[in-house]
Amino acid sequence: MQTVALGWLMATVSSSDVLVALVQASSTLPAFFLAVFVGAIADNYSRRMVMIVGRSLMMAASAMLTILMAMGVTDP
Repeated sequence: MQTVALGWLMATVSSSDVLVALVQASSTLPAFFLAVFVGAIADNYSRRMVMIVGRSLMMAASAMLTILMAMGVTDP
């Protein structure tokens, strides 16, 4: 749902097709690059705690992006 909303926002803010496509790419690249490291961390630590920390980081990043968008600091 978040990826669709970001794509929609980029489509309304910018007329560039490349920027809309980069939204999709930027949402999948971190998972692609970090999958091995996160798997090793999940094997060595409590999976529950790893999930809690991961979700907390995602929540903080989403809150920060929301605040930046509300303040008008961001651009495409």
